[in-house]
Amino acid sequence: MTARRTFFEFRRSDLFKGARAMSPTFGLLLMLACAVFFYKAAEIEKMSPLLWCASSILLWLCAAFGLGWGIVGCLLVQGGLFAGITCWRLAADARKRRQA
Repeated sequence: MTARRTFFEFRRSDLFKGARAMSPTFGLLLMLACAVFFYKAAEIEKMSPLLWCASSILLWLCAAFGLGWGIVGCLLVQGGLFAGITCWRLAADARKRRQA
């Protein structure tokens, strides 16, 4: 007796598999969308957009190919990058206020 998986079960399980299970086009589009988001956020913050964009792409590639995480894992890494940048900016602003 073979267990037959439905289409939704199959697609849901693919999200948590490694980078090789990702659709290359969808993963690439999400990576570029995150890079554009960080580029624009850096412009708003008057920081180096290329540094933020490059760190976003580098972390995506490390999570996808280095760690073998799927799309959900890569998006969590992007959220962690955003949280890290936010904490860094808050700490820098607090230091500026103390010095002034």
